[in-house]
Amino acid sequence: MVDYLDLMGLGIYSLQYRNSSNRDMLGRYGFTLSLDSDFANDALAIEVTRPEYRTHQKSARAVLSDLGLPSPVRGYPPITLIKSRNTHIFTGLVNFCTTPGSVHDLMLEPCYLEVLKRGVIDHIDYRTVNVNDSMQSEALLQMWQKWLETIAVLTFIGDKIVD
Repeated sequence: MVDYLDLMGLGIYSLQYRNSSNRDMLGRYGFTLSLDSDFANDALAIEVTRPEYRTHQKSARAVLSDLGLPSPVRGYPPITLIKSRNTHIFTGLVNFCTTPGSVHDLMLEPCYLEVLKRGVIDHIDYRTVNVNDSMQSEALLQMWQKWLETIAVLTFIGDKIVD
């Protein structure tokens, strides 16, 4: 089943749950997010400063805290952005989000980044790994959505105001 979500009326991503009734199945609360490739390219073009990067981290940690989950271990940020090629500058595109524990992630499928840059696809997919309970699932989705809202304001909304 696919639920199409329309954040701020922009139609930029869709969500598909992989919920399983098998209680012993690892990752049974997983999902896939498909993000519009134009939006992803706009996010990839944004240069994120260190203070902005820290704001993304703070926002992600607030999601974990609000849901009663512990912060990730030091050195493992809850949200990671893709770095610009040959630099140490972060782009606005998320590479992965993570919750504490043993690899409970929402990550960009690695094959999509190169294909995205070539402009031959209409979306990129983020998939969960080892999401075993509803709290992990909710945390990953909320962190990603908060990132999306921030980038939407910097890209689409800004473009619409200028036009």
